[in-house]
Amino acid sequence: MVPPMKFEGRRLLSQRARIGLLALIMAVFTVSDGRDGRVAFAQGNIDPTVAKARAEMNQGRYEEAENILKSAAVKSPAGDSALELGLLYQTLGRRAEAQALLAPIANLPVGPRTTGVEYARLGRAARALGQMKLANDAYILATERAPKDPAMETGFGELFLEGHDNANALKSFQAAIELDENFAPAELGLAETLIDENPPAATELARKALASDPVSVRAHLLLARIALDKSDRDAAKAEIALAKAISPTGLDTLALSGGLAYVENRQSDFQADVDAALKINPHFGEAYRVPAELAASSYWFEEAVALNRRALAIDPDNVHIHAELGVQLLRTGDEAEARDHLETAFKTDPYDRSVYNLLTMMDGLDKFEVIRDGDLIIKLDSKEAPVMREFVGPLAHRALEQYEKKYQFTPKGPILIEMFPRHDDFAVRTVGLPGMLGALGACFGRVVTLDSPKARPPGDFNWEPTLWHELGHVITLQLSRQRVPRWLTEGISVYEEKLGQPDWGREGELTFAAAYGKGEIMSLRELNAAFTDPEKISLAYYEASLLAEHIVDTYGWPALRKLLVTYGEGKEGEAALQEGLAVSIDTLQAGFDKLLSAKYSAVVKAMAPVKELQVPDGNVGNVAAVAAAHPDSYPAQVALGQYLWKAGKTEDAYRALEHAAQLVPMATGPKSPHALMAQMALERNDRPRAITELEELLKSAHTDLDSARLLARQLEQTGGSAVRLVPVYELIAALDPFDAANHAALGRLKMRAGDAPAAAREFRAEIAAGPLDPAAAHSDLAESYIASGDRTQAKKEALAAMEIAPGYPRAQDLLLKLVQ
Repeated sequence: MVPPMKFEGRRLLSQRARIGLLALIMAVFTVSDGRDGRVAFAQGNIDPTVAKARAEMNQGRYEEAENILKSAAVKSPAGDSALELGLLYQTLGRRAEAQALLAPIANLPVGPRTTGVEYARLGRAARALGQMKLANDAYILATERAPKDPAMETGFGELFLEGHDNANALKSFQAAIELDENFAPAELGLAETLIDENPPAATELARKALASDPVSVRAHLLLARIALDKSDRDAAKAEIALAKAISPTGLDTLALSGGLAYVENRQSDFQADVDAALKINPHFGEAYRVPAELAASSYWFEEAVALNRRALAIDPDNVHIHAELGVQLLRTGDEAEARDHLETAFKTDPYDRSVYNLLTMMDGLDKFEVIRDGDLIIKLDSKEAPVMREFVGPLAHRALEQYEKKYQFTPKGPILIEMFPRHDDFAVRTVGLPGMLGALGACFGRVVTLDSPKARPPGDFNWEPTLWHELGHVITLQLSRQRVPRWLTEGISVYEEKLGQPDWGREGELTFAAAYGKGEIMSLRELNAAFTDPEKISLAYYEASLLAEHIVDTYGWPALRKLLVTYGEGKEGEAALQEGLAVSIDTLQAGFDKLLSAKYSAVVKAMAPVKELQVPDGNVGNVAAVAAAHPDSYPAQVALGQYLWKAGKTEDAYRALEHAAQLVPMATGPKSPHALMAQMALERNDRPRAITELEELLKSAHTDLDSARLLARQLEQTGGSAVRLVPVYELIAALDPFDAANHAALGRLKMRAGDAPAAAREFRAEIAAGPLDPAAAHSDLAESYIASGDRTQAKKEALAAMEIAPGYPRAQDLLLKLVQ
């Protein structure tokens, strides 16, 4: 795979995905209303003829603009009017005419006397023709020849933005604004650069641009996109209406208007906007691409694929359509065709880092081991597959069987599960770019992606509840025809984690309780939008799970299922709640508020900080006095327990910490009551007490590998029963599946319990992970096969043990037994 191309000088290097962004820049220029006599264009000083034509284009009067430009273009084929007319013809899909006008401008001879404006004109023509290297060189010289002209830097910024290089685009737009703080084209360019990373700043810049240029269609469409990203369709409609009032036949306006109509199931409005756009430009693929983009952002991936196919049918050379179709095909599981479109996009646009990342990721994915297991297709890294194939399929089948029975729904398959040992590969598979530091898994309806255990340090996360969570999305997305809102699908999946295993799905509870106490949680009307806010999303996950639980407890499982079906029928918002649950959002909010108060009021009160808890180290008397004054304060009781422990008053310390654990039972971490009491018990060689405390700790800390291993050692040293040891070994196996010794110990316990198939699975995993005693491991596996009645496999394993250790008595005995 050839790396993305780079420009010399100021380079075009991608910092974010072009895929998924609306192509709002049809031309570099933003048109002023002309009332103040100042023309705000990103290309030098424009003559009155061009200014007049641009005003007509801004209002969608293309024929009038053409008539204005024609005569001037004939008189000056290398001038601004010719450039503008060529760009207009591109807009209208008249490509041969556009080529005839733009090519001579891009190929004009230059020399020492060429001005910055002339270089910018050459650069704009080259950019329109896709000659990005030439455009880059032209803008380097344009900014050198006219260093104080904000239009030069803005044009350069537009070039970088189109070339997926946000970092340099940002610098260019900022440089332009430093030259003229009110230069609207630079403000809009900077807003587009920041639309993903800093939406509030992008909004402020777009509104500032509108203040100086009230008829900027581009600014209104930017604001509409930001509103859509926040799921605020009413605000988006308002901005689109303002854009249409300025330019009723503006192509970008029609595309976004049609896209919003499509996701709102206003099919006649959608078709009207498409027809209007294609009447102006029969090759305007954006008329379908933009609706496809909005459909994909609503998780309607199959619809997005269909729309992008229609877009390609009328605009087969559009690189952005190929790229986005490739992404959507990845999300529907059609990886072979996805590669075809991504490779086509990369050949045309070798600067798109996201497409390059996706193709590189797919090169690695081609080397994965593919396991076909019924309606599941599981792809695992070849180095991890020997271990992970023992566990991924069985867990996935168990989850889906439970979900199908509970929700009375069989999802469409095959269901593709891909596990990546590098987190950045998972991130690229999911969004096209590395990063996504907080994410562990993703689901697109029939495709599930997630980190494998080796993507993060052992104990950093548990892959089992992650897969369980994502398979929950398979059900809720498909049952709702991909129409379920984010709060409900995430809420159900986190809630299902808790039901899948008692110690799953509880991380984040203490943080949520603290936020509840501070009044920082979201109302139900705010909850869905919180999933797009990086500062609120973690709280939103947990709050949504509590809401899903509340719905089940109050209205029952059938009501929750009916709500999902209701969304699938096209209902939204309060109408869906009324239809699905027969309840208003205010009534649901009131009941939910009561639940939260009952569940967390005492915890919130217990966690309140104690101002008096500022005492010198070792002053047990002062701490005792504070704790006595605050008997139901969690921090006071924890502090008292720690001080009493240091003072040697262990029994008193236990009592304080036990009380703290009752006040906040979900507390975890090394300074939590159960962790502290476990340490105290170990200091006193009181293993039974240490075991009890570690078991209690792990009920709320299913990723605490160190505590799990410590508990296993204590149980082993006290001759702990299999009933207590098995769940601990299973937790260790989930957190570190490549711990061969743990698999061996778990396998032997399974054998003693008479579960030979489960024992065989653990012994196979032990061998794949690299056992300390390979001959013993193969012998263990042979014995498990004998117990299962599989004498053929047993003989193979006994022979394998003999090959490793020819004189190994145990293997010899097994072979003799098998022969007899």
